Amino acid sequence: MKKFLSFVVMIAICFGILIPTANAAEDVIILNPEIQAIRVLMENRDMDVDDLMTEVLYDQNDMPSFLLGYTENNYLIMNRNLYKCLESGEGNPYLGTDNSSRKYYGGLLQYYVGVDKGFQNLVSNATEEEVRTTDYIAEGTPLTYAISSDTRQANLLATVESSKYLPYYSTRLTNKAFGFNDDNTCTAVAVSLILNYLDITYNDGIVPDNLELENLSEDVTSDANSSYVKNTYPNAYALHRTLVDNCHLGPVSYADAVVRAAQPFSSQYMNNVRVSVTWNLAEIPNNNVLTSIDNKMPSMVTYTFFGGYQFHSMPAYGYRLLSDGSKEYLVHTGWYSTIRNNTVSKQRMPLVWASEEAFTYLYKFSIGT
Repeated sequence: MKKFLSFVVMIAICFGILIPTANAAEDVIILNPEIQAIRVLMENRDMDVDDLMTEVLYDQNDMPSFLLGYTENNYLIMNRNLYKCLESGEGNPYLGTDNSSRKYYGGLLQYYVGVDKGFQNLVSNATEEEVRTTDYIAEGTPLTYAISSDTRQANLLATVESSKYLPYYSTRLTNKAFGFNDDNTCTAVAVSLILNYLDITYNDGIVPDNLELENLSEDVTSDANSSYVKNTYPNAYALHRTLVDNCHLGPVSYADAVVRAAQPFSSQYMNNVRVSVTWNLAEIPNNNVLTSIDNKMPSMVTYTFFGGYQFHSMPAYGYRLLSDGSKEYLVHTGWYSTIRNNTVSKQRMPLVWASEEAFTYLYKFSIGT
C-alpha cells in the first residue's frame, strides 16, 4: 500500500504541475507537490517522514534551487528542478541555525547561512566571501518550466534495490576519534580511520598499539580544534600526524600520493603485514567501492571542489544501488563539527549518503604480507 500511494503521489507531482520561477527578492513558496516529492525520495530510502519539515536552500547565485526536508532524525536535500536527491543522512546539517537567516547549499558538506559579512560555512565555522559550489550539481540554474515531467518522474521512481554496509562500522569506524584537519590533510584523516579498521578487523599488526584510535568521548565539543584532539585523543592525533609528517600524506593528497604514503607506513610501522592502495577515476566504470565493501573492506573516495574543501577524501563504508542504475555511498565526513548534527548519538559520526556523481577518485585497500 505504501509503494502504491507513493506512486500515486509521483504521478500527481510529475504531470500537470509546474514550478514557478522565483527570484531572491521574493518570498519563496514551497508548493505541496515539492513537499510530496521530498517525502517520496525519503520514503524510497526508508527514511522517517513523520512530522516532515521543508526549507528552501539557495545556490551561489541567490536562487532558491534546492529544498531541505528533515525530520527529528533524518534529512534529504533535493534539486527543485529535477526532484533529484543530492545528499541525505542523519540529523540536519542546518540544525541550530537562525530560521530568519537565508540558508545556502553548495554541494556535499557545503552548508552555509548568510551573515552580515558574507556566508558562514557550517562545517568549518569560517566566514567566506562566497558560496562554494561543487561540480556535480547544476550551477546557477534558475527554476524554469523547461524540465520535463518525465525527468522528474524518473528520479522519483528510482528506489533502493540493494544496500550493504561494512561490518561493525559503528564500533570500529564511526565511533573512533581521528586527527583534526586544520591543514587540508583530510586524506591522512581518512587513511588513519581505514587503517585502524583494518587493524581491528583483520590484523593487529597494521597499526602500532600507541597509534590505535581511541573511542569518541560522550561530550565531543562542537568547537573541537587541533589542541583539543591532541589532548583528548593523543593516539588519533599521533596517527594522523605520522601519516602527514613521516609518510608525506600532505595537504590535498590524492591518487598516487596515497599509494606512495602507504609504502613507508607499511614498512616502518606495520608488523609482518602490508597494506596497499589502488585507485581509479570515478568516470571510468569500476566498482572499487562496491567490491571493497562486498569483501568487507573499507574504501575511500575523493571529490573535487571548485573551491572550499578541494580534493576532500573520506572513508566509504556502505553503498546503495538504485533501480535507475545510480549509486549512493555512505561516507565518514572527517570533520568533528558534523558530529553535533547527529540527533541519534554524539559518540559517533552521523550517517551521510552522497551521490556517486560527487566523486572523482575511488580507492581500494588490500592486505598482504
